[in-house]
Amino acid sequence: MLFGGRVAEEMRFGPTKVTTGAGNDIERATSMARRMVTRFGMSERVGLMAVGDSEQEIFLGRELVQRREISEHTAELVDSEVKRLLDSAHDRARVLLEEYKDLLETIAEALLERETLGRREIELLDEGEPLPPMVREEPSMPGGENGSEPPETGEPLDGTTPPVSGSTPDPLREPEEALPVSSARVDEPTARTRGSHADDP
Repeated sequence: MLFGGRVAEEMRFGPTKVTTGAGNDIERATSMARRMVTRFGMSERVGLMAVGDSEQEIFLGRELVQRREISEHTAELVDSEVKRLLDSAHDRARVLLEEYKDLLETIAEALLERETLGRREIELLDEGEPLPPMVREEPSMPGGENGSEPPETGEPLDGTTPPVSGSTPDPLREPEEALPVSSARVDEPTARTRGSHADDP
């Protein structure tokens, strides 16, 4: 399974144009194969023998230098068995992908559209059925889940205190433009006080 991505690249682009995307998969596969040989007794050639105190010491060769508990022959045997398991897994992955090559292309096209696929979606692709439409999350509305407007409380939504009438104006706020004063002459009263004369000042 870990070699599936690497084998797919080799089949699609050729062995000379593979990328570094399978680097972590190769490391994990190598670590697993080494434990199979040195810890779990899954190699007929090595047998039921625990080799080394830890995987790190075997990989770095510290056991060979410090304690000499492992012979050079045993270390070479472990390396050859690890290599055999990895090559066998690589060949098995190629056989499976060649068998399901059409499904591989279908999954690749679906991944370009959806980025991720679940088990049920892969099963639908294998059966030749169309995938269900993608469900896109709607952006949340300001009023909450139902999109209703918040109640009017007289307070701004950002949590700031509203200005009080008659308070000192904010110096950062732009002053309001003064209204133009009409140049028209104010009409004099049409009626004078009763008993006044026309020639009175």
